[in-house]
Amino acid sequence: MRHIVGTAHERFWPKVRAQENGCWEWQAALGKGYGRFRLDSDRMVGAHQFAYEELVGSIPEAMEIDHLCRNQRCVNPEHLEVVSHKENIARGLSPDALRPYLFRPQDYCRYGHALSQFGVAGCDG
Repeated sequence: MRHIVGTAHERFWPKVRAQENGCWEWQAALGKGYGRFRLDSDRMVGAHQFAYEELVGSIPEAMEIDHLCRNQRCVNPEHLEVVSHKENIARGLSPDALRPYLFRPQDYCRYGHALSQFGVAGCDG
């Protein structure tokens, strides 16, 4: 068991640095690009989640935080929004979010020629 000194508030905020773009960047542990904060001896939480709950309020069950600034290390509550998982994925840069754009039907070949309504697979130029 880890011995934790100080309140969560006292330990959290010294690990945040304001950036010129308005982001408040987490300067400590990361997990998959997101800030990670040891809440107590047993629990790690997202740094953005901790900041949101401390400064704005609780995150409703089945909801999560979206980084409007797209900076996963940002903990500025003005850059964070509570959304559903579906909305967060749709807004994100994950493969699941990009799939509709990567695999959409092609209207033109690589040379710029219009493809017919009959499903012509390609063009030789």
